[in-house]
Amino acid sequence: MKRRILKQPEDSADLRDIALKLDQIAQRANQTGAKLEKIEMMKQQQQQQKQVAIESEKTQQTAKDIFDNDSFRPSRPKRTEFRAKKQRVRTKSKDVTIDQIFEALTCLREEINMLNENHDEMVQQINTIKSLIE
Repeated sequence: MKRRILKQPEDSADLRDIALKLDQIAQRANQTGAKLEKIEMMKQQQQQQKQVAIESEKTQQTAKDIFDNDSFRPSRPKRTEFRAKKQRVRTKSKDVTIDQIFEALTCLREEINMLNENHDEMVQQINTIKSLIE
């Protein structure tokens, strides 16, 4: 049974380079993950603010209805609501909705999580290789 003898200096340098590159990738993934979490929190805050605004508008509308119905004059016509189109962002390529951007960001977050898992597996493999070399 032949055993392949590894050249220590070259192989360990290659392993160090691979480990450094994997660490850099992990750092970038952590940074982008943190940014995505901030964006997600901002999105949730905006949704909560919209919900509060909608609730307050409903209570104001019911107060107006009560006032109008109790008074002797005829009630006012209901206010027309102008609903804005979906918020759009102009990019170089095409017109994209903010919802599509958030969908893409969530997909990116999932990809980053998968890369982190793959990175952990690679680190374990590198550590086993190092232990075998030693």
